[in-house]
Amino acid sequence: DSYLAHGRKTRLLVGVKTKNQERITLAFFSGVSYFQKVFQTGMNLVISGKLEYYRGLQISHPDYEILS
Repeated sequence: DSYLAHGRKTRLLVGVKTKNQERITLAFFSGVSYFQKVFQTGMNLVISGKLEYYRGLQISHPDYEILS
């Protein structure tokens, strides 16, 4: 699932699940309209980045590769 979050700046938060069903949020603070078009439900991705804890597990501006 993905949604726009409003604070000081608009940002896109994309919820993903790992192979073992753990939930991680991907946070994008720029290029919101682009990333809204890129990520679709049911996609398989390889994601890398610094995993942090902020209201749950989160990666800000992750590197990603679309597998399917």
